[in-house]
Amino acid sequence: MNIVSSSLPHCCPTTTSASFASLLCSLVLVLFSVIPVSASDDVVVLTGTIVDSATKEPIAGAAIRAEGRTTGAYTNARGAFRLPLAASTKHLIVRSIGFREKRISMPKQTENVRIALASAGVSLRGVNVVGDITAEEVIRRAIERRDQNARRIRTIVSSLYSKIRIGFDVDVAASSKQRRQDIILETFSTISEQRQPDQRKHVRIDQRRQTANIPAQQNLAVFDEFFDFTMDEITILKTTMVTPLGNEALEQYEYAIVGRNVLDSQTVYELSFAPRSRLFPGFEGRLSIVDGTYQIIATKFAPSQETSFPFLKNLAFEQRYDRVSDSVWVPTYQLTSAEMSINLIDCVISLEAKIAGQTNVSSVDINVPIADSLFVAKQLSREDSIMVADQANERGGTEIETPRVRIDVAPTADSLLPEYWSKYAFAEQTDEEARVYARQDSIKKEGGGDTDEQDSNPLSGSIVTLASWSGGAIGIDPLIDYSSITRTIYGASITTRWDPVRVVAAAGWGASGTRVGRLSIGGTALRTRSLSLDLSASAFSSLTSVQSGKTTQLTFSTVDVVNLLYPSYQDFYRRDGFSVGAQARWRRFSATIEASSSRHINMPLLEPLERPRVLADPGDYRVVSFTVQGPRAGRLASLLSDRIEPISGSIHGIVGSETTHDRSFWSLDASVTARLATYRTGYSPMQLDLTLAAGLQSQTTPNQYRFVALRAFPVFGVLTDMATIPINAFAGTQIVRVSAEHNFTDLWWRAIGLPGLLFGRGVDLIGVVNSVSTTNGAGAVVPGVAFESTNGIYMEAGIALARVPSLLSELLFFRIDARWPVGPMATKGSFGWILTLTTPF
Repeated sequence: MNIVSSSLPHCCPTTTSASFASLLCSLVLVLFSVIPVSASDDVVVLTGTIVDSATKEPIAGAAIRAEGRTTGAYTNARGAFRLPLAASTKHLIVRSIGFREKRISMPKQTENVRIALASAGVSLRGVNVVGDITAEEVIRRAIERRDQNARRIRTIVSSLYSKIRIGFDVDVAASSKQRRQDIILETFSTISEQRQPDQRKHVRIDQRRQTANIPAQQNLAVFDEFFDFTMDEITILKTTMVTPLGNEALEQYEYAIVGRNVLDSQTVYELSFAPRSRLFPGFEGRLSIVDGTYQIIATKFAPSQETSFPFLKNLAFEQRYDRVSDSVWVPTYQLTSAEMSINLIDCVISLEAKIAGQTNVSSVDINVPIADSLFVAKQLSREDSIMVADQANERGGTEIETPRVRIDVAPTADSLLPEYWSKYAFAEQTDEEARVYARQDSIKKEGGGDTDEQDSNPLSGSIVTLASWSGGAIGIDPLIDYSSITRTIYGASITTRWDPVRVVAAAGWGASGTRVGRLSIGGTALRTRSLSLDLSASAFSSLTSVQSGKTTQLTFSTVDVVNLLYPSYQDFYRRDGFSVGAQARWRRFSATIEASSSRHINMPLLEPLERPRVLADPGDYRVVSFTVQGPRAGRLASLLSDRIEPISGSIHGIVGSETTHDRSFWSLDASVTARLATYRTGYSPMQLDLTLAAGLQSQTTPNQYRFVALRAFPVFGVLTDMATIPINAFAGTQIVRVSAEHNFTDLWWRAIGLPGLLFGRGVDLIGVVNSVSTTNGAGAVVPGVAFESTNGIYMEAGIALARVPSLLSELLFFRIDARWPVGPMATKGSFGWILTLTTPF
């Protein structure tokens, strides 16, 4: 089962609860991925039950198929089946593990057919039922032959029926009723897949239907990616588990033979398995493996009770395989189910959901010729190209190779003919599901859930939308800031967007007649599958801090929380002028360049400081700055997996001049972070993060462009900054910083037997060491106090507790850092702490 497929169903409804549903649908993508059923017009639907001839008890999981084909179905827990068949079918083959295979003629009466199977008479139960082979030996042989079995399949053409259902409730404490939302997506598809020499796939959706809260064009719910036992590991919501047939399976799991059966004169071993250690995540359940080929033919399993996922519970898999030749078995049935529960705001808003996905493969042919034309990439329209580029950015900035998977939708796929679904659907529509379809259809007809109207508003993030029209809107947000030269500033920011152009006008007023303002315009000039280019220009009269990080940012914040909470940390000056810039993103890298012309002005203090003030060097400045960053993981990649970049970094530089005194200057700095996994636990790995930062600049560089050993803010501070260093103590024209952090994860929590917290997990334990050395070639601003060189290396060390429940929401965790100065310069520092917010992802 591929956790992230090349094409995923866009299953999020856009109703009043869309903001909740969008998170839910992102998590659903972890469970269901995508693909393809042609059908004949002459079809009959065979229904009935399969029972034990001796006990008359229903047989669950029995297979009934057309002779000579794999067209067929499986019985449910009540022994009932529903099988659409070609009217020309002559004979049926009925089989189940432990029973004798039965060949019957096609019944004339196709409803409520009752088929009895006789016991094979050799079913044995118990631990000591097999004396000539151990459970470990069965698994060892299955692992050895899994790839060999897979290599027998060069091509595969299959027809399948897929159904995904999501039902969720939003509980609002202030409301007396729940907001119920149901989503059903069904498809019939044909899949043509080449597996050797390279993997390529073509999907044709022949028919589809869905509840009215899902636009038809967004229904790509082809749930064909079965749980892949040929993979060594599976990652679900950043939790990595060894598969029951992975190369390390015998080290991770305990196996036991609990029975032996017969299927078509072949011995079938029935095995149970469970993790050896409850400290690590894993699966537990049952496997049925046929002797000789050592192929799995049936399985039912779930993550172990101790395995935890954010929000996810009761995840379960069931798969069955059928034989298409003497030695080749293919998966033909899959059922995946799960439940989710999220407290968005504790005791105020909660979201609960039930999810189920079902796949029935109605026919399959292996090693048949497939025309190469099916795999030729489609020519994308401009809109599709932009969508593909957005998906690539979400998945980490990598280009999506569209030729590997091609999806087509038949012109008649949305005919919605009731008789088609009554004939062909393998999952019979229940009365309750019929009501869901009717309810959602009536909501749509009454004007509810109008996705076109809501999606046309590009300013959904604005607090107030003043006006909107097709492709554009105007919104307004508050502006709040604080500084020692203005005191509190109040104002507003108005954003006008008419795709692809965005215009922001902001103005604020402070004490003693002080004012700030900005007018900026920006937009996307180019966007392809792997490259985007944004341009911007602005005129401004703004606050700037002498101690601010020297990175190029083409954004304008309307609320500066840091300045409001910690005004004494920074020294401010006014910057009046204009700038132009461009930002390019290519795959997982970004580059920004900005040119500005501005006047830097020191204004009188309106709020006294308890320390010496560091003034900016006033004058008229012409500055060109650039920043290059990468590689970075995309948001979706970060959400679904524990993918980390082994190495990442940035380079920043400036070249400028102050025209009043004809002074030129330059600066260059870089940082690199290496993430080294030290011990894998299945969850966030124990890893060592090493960061090295260094910079060099001319001695004529003004104070406002100097390197500063920034002290982290106690609340929401930057974790790579120093937490104990005296404010403004060390700065200059040269800087070297080294930081090391090791995450021991919550393994220690479970190892000593502490109770689980949210999601059954504990608290991360992290060790931190930081060091910095600065040299001020231009001399200290205030010797011994501000902007001076370090006499050696300043160091600090401490610990952090991460993933601490916030008790506010299951979406928010705290990280608490405590650090102390160490080394020869420890007397210059003091105890420091940092409180930050994180998410369970």
